[in-house]
Amino acid sequence: MGVATHLLTRQLEHAVAAARFASDSVTEDEMAWKPAPECWSVETDCDGRRRLQFAFGQDPPPVTTVEWRLGHLGVWTIAYHDWIFDGGTMRGEDIELPAGAAATVSWLHDAQDAFVTATAALEDEQLDVERRTEWDGVLPVWQLVWAIIAEHFHHGAEIGVLRDLRRGHARVAPWPELHDRAPLIK
Repeated sequence: MGVATHLLTRQLEHAVAAARFASDSVTEDEMAWKPAPECWSVETDCDGRRRLQFAFGQDPPPVTTVEWRLGHLGVWTIAYHDWIFDGGTMRGEDIELPAGAAATVSWLHDAQDAFVTATAALEDEQLDVERRTEWDGVLPVWQLVWAIIAEHFHHGAEIGVLRDLRRGHARVAPWPELHDRAPLIK
């Protein structure tokens, strides 16, 4: 692994650790809580498949539930993995979500682990290779990986805030990585 890939992978691991900390021990009640009257969540279609609620162009977009945020992280981590490392044919709306807090968190961890492993296996020269995106764009691999890093920091923070609001107080546990030098990803 070259220096650039090493740094990108470490940033990815840090972002994944932040999202995992925010979603640690999430409950069914927290997953289902609707912080506003109109919220996007996860819906089950007529065939029994669970998908993210989403409508392009809804202005303004509604607030989302913790379940939606966890699902969003998992869906896009899986889709970006496909675009960067596989055939590049997967669309976010094609990805089915599991039911329940524990299953959702486990599914997300599996997607994160696969993405980190694939990123760590890249050579520095591969970071500038261009890949197609779902929106018919073309971006270098490093920028697509960075998009997943940003998604994990962004949505992980939102998950943490939504859980704080549901509890009625801030989380008091410190982030292990910053306080006891625990590994980023277990």
